Amino acid sequence: MDFEEFFDSVLKIDAEIRFVGIYQDRELFSKTQLGIENYLTKEETEESLMHSLNNWKSGNKLKHKIGNPFFSLSKYEKLYRVTFPLNEGLVLITTALDVDIFKIISEIESIKNRFEWICNVIVVDDDRDMVESLSKLLAQKKIHVVAKGFNGKEAVELYFSYKPDVLLLDMKMPEHDGIYAINEIKTQDPNAKIIAISAYLDDYARLSNVSTFLKPIDVDEVVEEILKLKNS
Repeated sequence: MDFEEFFDSVLKIDAEIRFVGIYQDRELFSKTQLGIENYLTKEETEESLMHSLNNWKSGNKLKHKIGNPFFSLSKYEKLYRVTFPLNEGLVLITTALDVDIFKIISEIESIKNRFEWICNVIVVDDDRDMVESLSKLLAQKKIHVVAKGFNGKEAVELYFSYKPDVLLLDMKMPEHDGIYAINEIKTQDPNAKIIAISAYLDDYARLSNVSTFLKPIDVDEVVEEILKLKNS
């Protein structure tokens, strides 16, 4: 997810939006409207976002619930606070009181929909740089990498732990390779959706029952196949 693009999109809705923060992937990110950095209240900090996250997890939801999944709205002396889930994280936005808060929430919801994950995948390859670079490229396409592995045995364990929409799997790996993983997974789950990625034509030829891409891959083509498999 491109946090800067998300923040800028929200802040452009109205000049009275003061603070945007998000907690995702165990990290905190935030941005404020230009010029108010020194005028934030205690309700407009990353620490406040963490407090909201803890409340959310404990089931102690905020005052007013709007929509499904819902936005939570709280009113303070000087501002509104809007909190809502996004992907596996939580977003906190604050505004001044002299705004049409429900119009702003409606516009935020449209932006939120643009940034939500559309598919969950696992990426497995013994080349760690390949795993990281592919994961980043997929995230830009709104594909959520829920787990990463580096050999066939990990692929099997991760698949049954996370049950992704699609597993992306390198074929040539030490010890337990991609063929091992495919056989193990398909034995227990014949409907598993797997994309094999290989640098070798012989793998391509013998994997007629699995979607296969030769390296170097075209990410757009892989994303197209991921979505086709997810919806099949």
